Amino acid sequence: MKGSSIKDLFKEASYHSEMKLSEDIWRTISKKNERLIKIMSWVYLSSSILSLTGFIFIVRDLIVKLPQTGFYEYMSLLASDGKYIGTYWKEFMLSVTESLPVTNITLSLLLVFVLLFSIRKIILRKYKGSFLIA
Repeated sequence: MKGSSIKDLFKEASYHSEMKLSEDIWRTISKKNERLIKIMSWVYLSSSILSLTGFIFIVRDLIVKLPQTGFYEYMSLLASDGKYIGTYWKEFMLSVTESLPVTNITLSLLLVFVLLFSIRKIILRKYKGSFLIA
């Protein structure tokens, strides 16, 4: 009777083959990958929206600050008295460089870079079906 009960236990035991285990592992990996793709989609979409909004505000501020710094006066001097600028070109270049709002220009270039990077990742995801790590 003991032999028959052990035999019955082995028959009733649910034995998972390697194929079933592989399918479970693959399904789990696929679910995690899909979840990661959704999260990264939202991250890239939100970063592109935020960088575009920030870029608009930075450009507006840059447009306001350029006339206040005298940058346009230096550019008009370039057009009107070009012969004097050839003589004093070093001083002119230093004055033009000092009149530029460097912080706003740097921030605008950084935001453009973030915007283009996010758009690139979104487009790659759309056409390839997943994100590239590199």
